[in-house]
Amino acid sequence: MYDDNAAYELSSIQKRLWFLEKIDKHGNINNLPYIIHMKGQLDISLLKQSVELLVQKHDLLQNTFFELDGIPYQKKNTNMNKDIFTFELCGNESVQRLVENRLEQVIHKPFRQELPLYRFRLIEMGEREYLLAFVIHHLIADGWSIGLLLQDIFNIYGELKNKRLSLVPAQFTYKDYIDLEQYHVTKEFVDRELEFWKKKLDGMPLSMNLPYDFKKDVDPEVGSQKIYSFKAEMIDRLIEKSKETKTSLHIWFVSIYILLLYKLTEQDDVVIGLPVAGRNSSMLE
Repeated sequence: MYDDNAAYELSSIQKRLWFLEKIDKHGNINNLPYIIHMKGQLDISLLKQSVELLVQKHDLLQNTFFELDGIPYQKKNTNMNKDIFTFELCGNESVQRLVENRLEQVIHKPFRQELPLYRFRLIEMGEREYLLAFVIHHLIADGWSIGLLLQDIFNIYGELKNKRLSLVPAQFTYKDYIDLEQYHVTKEFVDRELEFWKKKLDGMPLSMNLPYDFKKDVDPEVGSQKIYSFKAEMIDRLIEKSKETKTSLHIWFVSIYILLLYKLTEQDDVVIGLPVAGRNSSMLE
C-alpha cells in the first residue's frame, strides 16, 4: 500500500511527453480531442454526473504535475475544479461549422498543467441532437484509453438512468503500472534496447525526397491531414486478402503507404513511425 496523496515519479512515456510539453511553443501538442455526434434522448444532468463519477473512479484524472529540482512528479489533487463539464445551446449549424466555430478553442486551448487536464463540452444542436467534445491531456491518457473512458462514461450513464449504479474502483491504478515498470525496466534493459535500435536505424535516411509542389515548412509542428474514403468493395477485397495472408488490415494499409512513399521518392530505405498501444496484458488497459 502507498500514501494516496504522496507524490511519485512519472512513467517513461509520461517523461517523454513532459519533455515535448516543455519545448512545444504552441502549448497544445499533447491535446487529444474526441468528438461524438449523438442523436436521441439525452439527460444532460445525468451525463454531467457520469463524468464526475468517472473522475472519482480513476485516480490519474485527479492528478496534478510539477517539477522539483528539475524532476517531474505527479500527485493526487484534492482541490479538483468541479467545473469540468460545460453545456451550450446552438441551433441551425452544421456539424462541420460547429466544430470550426465553437470547438476549435476547446480542442486547441493549451492546458499548461492547469487542472483539470481534460474538458467536456456538450453542444445541443437541435431537438435530440448533440455534439460532445472530449479533450484530454496526453499525460493522463492515450488514444486507447480515450475509448475506454468514454465507454465507461456511457456505462455509468446507463446505470444511473436505470438506478443500478455499481461504481467499482479501478483494480489496477497507474501508480501500480509505474511501480511495475520501474521494477522491470532497468538501466540494463534500456541500454540493451537503445543499442538495438541504434544498429537497426544506422544509415537510415534522415528525410525523404518528396516532390513538393511548394516550399516545405521548416516548422516540424505545423502539419495537416487528409481524409479519404474508400469504396466498400475495395475494403472487402483487402479484408479477404488479409484473411488469406493471415495479416491484419492495418499491415496492408501500412504496406500500401510504404509502397506509395517508395514510388514518390525512389528511395530503397523508408522509415515510418507507427503508434502502439503499449499494452501486453488486459490488466494494463
